[in-house]
Amino acid sequence: MKGVSIERQSSEVFQDVIDNMPIGLVLYQAIRDAEGRVVDFLYVFANEAYAKITGRPLHRVVGSTLSEVYPPASEQGFLVRLMAVMQSGQPVRFEERLVGSGSDRWIDINLVKQGDGVLFTFQDISETKQLQRKEREQKEQLISVLNGCQIALSLFEPIRNDQGTIIDFRYVTHNEANARLINWTGTEVPRQTMLDLLPGLVACGMFARYVQVAETGVPQRIEQVYQADGIDGVFDISIARQGEGIVVSVVDQTPLRQALNQAESLVGQLKQSNEYLQQFAYVASHDLQEPLRKVKSFGDVLMDQYGDVLGETGADLVKRMQNATTRMQSLVRDLLAYSRLSTGANLMAPVSLDTLLKEVLDDLDLTIRQTRAIIIIEFLPVVTGNRAQLTQLFSNLLSNALKFHKPGQRPDIVIRGQYLIGHIFTDLKPLAAKKRYVQIDVIDNGIGFDEQHSERVFQMFQRLHSVSKYPGTGVGLALCKKITENHGGAIAVRSKAGVGTTFTITLEADAKSFPDLPMA
Repeated sequence: MKGVSIERQSSEVFQDVIDNMPIGLVLYQAIRDAEGRVVDFLYVFANEAYAKITGRPLHRVVGSTLSEVYPPASEQGFLVRLMAVMQSGQPVRFEERLVGSGSDRWIDINLVKQGDGVLFTFQDISETKQLQRKEREQKEQLISVLNGCQIALSLFEPIRNDQGTIIDFRYVTHNEANARLINWTGTEVPRQTMLDLLPGLVACGMFARYVQVAETGVPQRIEQVYQADGIDGVFDISIARQGEGIVVSVVDQTPLRQALNQAESLVGQLKQSNEYLQQFAYVASHDLQEPLRKVKSFGDVLMDQYGDVLGETGADLVKRMQNATTRMQSLVRDLLAYSRLSTGANLMAPVSLDTLLKEVLDDLDLTIRQTRAIIIIEFLPVVTGNRAQLTQLFSNLLSNALKFHKPGQRPDIVIRGQYLIGHIFTDLKPLAAKKRYVQIDVIDNGIGFDEQHSERVFQMFQRLHSVSKYPGTGVGLALCKKITENHGGAIAVRSKAGVGTTFTITLEADAKSFPDLPMA
């Protein structure tokens, strides 16, 4: 009786172990026809894991046939696999995807012949498959990103000799940019080693650097000219250790270098052009003005010594010649001033506009008294600029305001300034956001003009009024625009015929004198 008890306990323990296994287990018994051929299988035994994984209660499975429990077995080939194991006696292992009844699972299946039947064990590997799928997708995404990257990337593992010295590197992986760089046409990783494909790395010293990084782990970055192995260019190369190997990233700097060389060439040409322009300015200031002075001087002699002989008609012709000569002299001077704005050094320093305007008004004192003008100067801040250019800017604007006054009416001119932040401007060109500027308005009550010409007035040689009525060269406002641009600012005009004109200027403010205004 004791032996029976021990045997029963062992059987119960064995059953508990089998039922608590995470692996589904089924023992099939072959069902044969009259001729001894296997036609179906009988469920002799199944454990609890089988019931949990398949959702089939054991009492409905054990004692039933495979065709009764799982009708698709024949169509899906499972019955054929069982028969093949019975016939060959060789175990079979495979993975199967089970889709249906709202589930989608993968199982790992083992079939082993057991007497006159087959032991069927299986494990749900859906979680593993999902992880593998995610890993595969992430790898594909990484490969896609790397191949979309314009930086050539390569991962190498070292090749060592018997003494442990690195004698070469083997490609582990690389992206499409690197394939293009080394002229590799295949889709797979090169089987050749680094020195098989790029032997020139030894002569230029790059291979020694690769070895040094692999041995020390200290990354390096080098700019290298490489002219070997079908490659000709300048490259920014970064090397870092990765495990036992190295990662090499290469940025082709050749197009940038070519662009820089071209830019340097253009700068050289521009400097030469500026020299020619300065030479022209000298000619304009000396060689061209000298003949004009002589023409005017001879005209004065004609009028003084031969005025009676010339008569009224001759005197009028000489007077016209003198006026034309004066206009030409003014034009040459204005062109000279404009050319100096384009070529001269732009020395910037804090400039008090209040002090500068007083000096400009002193220079214009005679014109102010002749026209009986009233000029009101309100707040004027300190700016950063070229004093000589800013003097010319305000001198031109005030001269215009005095010149284009209504006949018989006193010119009234107001000049006012204010501090502003760059991005709030609406009527001028966009200026740097949150940068500190000053705005200066020069307002007059003169003859004004149609505002549709507001852009035209800043163009070279553009005039809205006849020379005989309002003398000038048409260069003054072009000079004003150039000066404001030299200072990183802008100029705009608002005007109405018969009412007056307002010129609005923006200039960079002096940082030290700018008030503590809230930045929007």
